[in-house]
Amino acid sequence: RVSPEPAAQWVAAHRERLPAPVLSVRKLSAEFMLTPNKRFALGSLLRGKGRERFRVLNDISFDVFPGDIVGIIGPNGAGKSTLLRAIAGLMPIHDGEIVLRAQHLLLSAGIGARNELTGRENIYLAGTFMGLSKGQIDSLFDEIWEFSELGRSIDKPFKYYSDGMKGRLVFSLATSVSPQLLMLDELLSAGDIKFQKKAADRMEQLLDRAKAVIVVTHSMPFVAQRCNKALL
Repeated sequence: RVSPEPAAQWVAAHRERLPAPVLSVRKLSAEFMLTPNKRFALGSLLRGKGRERFRVLNDISFDVFPGDIVGIIGPNGAGKSTLLRAIAGLMPIHDGEIVLRAQHLLLSAGIGARNELTGRENIYLAGTFMGLSKGQIDSLFDEIWEFSELGRSIDKPFKYYSDGMKGRLVFSLATSVSPQLLMLDELLSAGDIKFQKKAADRMEQLLDRAKAVIVVTHSMPFVAQRCNKALL
């Protein structure tokens, strides 16, 4: 652990030899509608309350360099998942700047999945969105299916999956590819204890392959043992 002044001196002395960050976030702020369901209600518009907002992310700045494993921790509702969605370009930001210099992938339980499609069909859909060809997905399918432990449920509609089943499928898919910047939103706790142990072993392999990783998690042991940076 290095105090800020010596750390700044070291960075200044070695700046020319440091790699460029794969992600730079500067003074990022984002807002949500306070009551989005009443946005166009006549009463709310007349009272001037139809567009009330609250700040969910406020003046956030950080860098992610090659080799970084960044843990994002905090209580529910603190804006952890919102930060990842903003970085991935899935929601507008109010102020600030996000600069991405790497192929990125955000995965959380159910994100991008279609409820009416089966698990099998969702694997092909998600793989297509990741830029994989059908042949590449074909070659990965058996490994994803086996690791997810879904068995015959792979051909059931996604909407009938439990949260644990959804998390297992998404985690299995996520860890079968190697984006340069991988963002995982609370997928470390997917499934039961047995699956979590298997997932932890799989994560070790993934962390060695990915250029950088950002993990939203409530697992303090993972942050303490595997992350070299953390945001609270």
